[in-house]
Amino acid sequence: SKVLHLLKPPPAHGDVQAGSVRVKLTPMSALRPFEVALTAAKKFITIGKGAESDVVVADHMVSRRHCIIELDHRRGGVYVADTSTNGTFLNGRPLPAKSGGKVILMHGDELLLKSPQQGNTEFGYIVNLQQV
Repeated sequence: SKVLHLLKPPPAHGDVQAGSVRVKLTPMSALRPFEVALTAAKKFITIGKGAESDVVVADHMVSRRHCIIELDHRRGGVYVADTSTNGTFLNGRPLPAKSGGKVILMHGDELLLKSPQQGNTEFGYIVNLQQV
């Protein structure tokens, strides 16, 4: 479904470009849930162990600023970028390194903050996206 989303033409004016998206992070483990509306005024949230993060995750394997979830009005979607040292994983696959760009997020994706190859298959969130 990600490929089909990427192949679709950009949304018409008044779609995601002018609206907002409610992002709900549902924990798969002992993490705390989080919910926010991304808008033109608040375009991104950060996940990390630093007190300045929107979603604070206190764990030694999580970076101070582990990843960013961003609403990109120009592209018409919600994206995630890895800004960590140890990696961020989307549906079990590693995201590109810090300078490698961002990846589109889809409703139902699994965002893991620790490597699933090391047995951490549920240290993260199920991503729920809803256009509002």
